[in-house]
Amino acid sequence: MEKCIDKQKDWHIFFIDYVKALDCIRHDKLLELIQRLDIDRKDIRLIRNMYYGQKAVIRIKGELAKWVCIQKGV
Repeated sequence: MEKCIDKQKDWHIFFIDYVKALDCIRHDKLLELIQRLDIDRKDIRLIRNMYYGQKAVIRIKGELAKWVCIQKGV
């Protein structure tokens, strides 16, 4: 941030309210909206890598259920 200010470059900060967004943000829509903001490709890649391709599994009494892809929520 300081480097951007020193060089008089634009910078962006994202704040995500995890409590409100926990189960309702679809990853594909999040990426689509972020791409419209003319944000640096490296930052978009960071956000995409943070959410896309996530998988989860539930363990019940020591047995693992089927792995599922997480497509929304943060």
